[in-house]
Amino acid sequence: MKSESFNENDQGFGFQVLASTLAHELRNPLQSIRLQIDASERGHYHPDFLQNLKSDLSRLERVIQKLQSFSQPPQLQREELALGNLIDQSFASLGYWLTANQIRIHDDLGDIRDEILEVDGQLMEQVFLNLIMNSIQAMPNGGDIHLRARKNEDNLEIDLSDTGPGLSPDQLDKIGTPFFTTKSKGSGLGIAFCRSVIARHGGFLSHANSETGGCRVRLSMPLKTAGRKT
Repeated sequence: MKSESFNENDQGFGFQVLASTLAHELRNPLQSIRLQIDASERGHYHPDFLQNLKSDLSRLERVIQKLQSFSQPPQLQREELALGNLIDQSFASLGYWLTANQIRIHDDLGDIRDEILEVDGQLMEQVFLNLIMNSIQAMPNGGDIHLRARKNEDNLEIDLSDTGPGLSPDQLDKIGTPFFTTKSKGSGLGIAFCRSVIARHGGFLSHANSETGGCRVRLSMPLKTAGRKT
């Protein structure tokens, strides 16, 4: 496992904002736990109730550990992970939300699932959790999430698109700016956090409207950090 120092000037905000971002990440698992408990109290017991609770509690523990680490410059803890496994784990953690909101997943990754990424697994999982949750919240009446990936000369590109309302030109210009949010109760730190994590891995994250009218998020990772699984 490799460690890589983080330049605190990346993305134009320092450790205090990153700490606030991680504190913001406490909300998703707490909301998930509350939703599952409320459903159970109403007699709607999900068969994966206990497993989902354990998963959410593990996410909370990881976030708290990250917050505690901000007394020193954070480092990337790189490990080799298959792209498909990383994404599958993120979807599994949000399984209850996907089912409750009638979200259908279309996995078109193909052989790209087997690509090995040399990344900080915990941070990258948090990135995917953020992006997937954004799509879920954009489709309160149900919808579809499409996953696609491709390799070009320099990068591995991963697209996550949904069938929500998409983003206005003004929102596309501002999204990713710390404290800008399209949600009534959002803090505007989730996407800023995601972009910072991807940048620290040498890649970039962008938003656009997809051909289906929803939002498309593209993660571009340099191929020098990826290789075929043997």
